[in-house]
Amino acid sequence: MLASGSDDKTVRLWNINPNAWIKQLCAIADRNLSHKEWQKYLGNRPHEKTYPDLPTDTLGAIELVNQGQELAKQGKLKEAISQFKQAQKWDAKMVYFDPETQAKAIYAVEQGKN
Repeated sequence: MLASGSDDKTVRLWNINPNAWIKQLCAIADRNLSHKEWQKYLGNRPHEKTYPDLPTDTLGAIELVNQGQELAKQGKLKEAISQFKQAQKWDAKMVYFDPETQAKAIYAVEQGKN
C-alpha cells in the first residue's frame, strides 16, 4: 500500500500490487480484448488472451456469427460454415450448434421465405 496526503488534509491509500490491479480489471472487463481492439491498441503483435480463464474473443465471435448467418442466407454455405467455426474457436459458448447444420438450416429457411 502507498499512502498519499493532500492539501485538503485527506489521506488516500493506494494498492500498488500489480496482481491486485489485474484481478480488479478482470472483474470489471469480464472478457478479453477482441481481435479488433487488440490491433487498435497493441498494433500488429499477435493476439493473445489477457485473461486465461475467459474466451479468446467474445465480441469477435458475435460478429462472426452474424456474418455467418448473412452468408448462409445468401447460399454461401462454405463461407458461412467457416465463419461459424472461427466463432466457435474464439468463444465456444457463442456457437453451441454444428456449423454445417446451422448454415444449411438458415439457408433452407431463407429459401422457404422466397
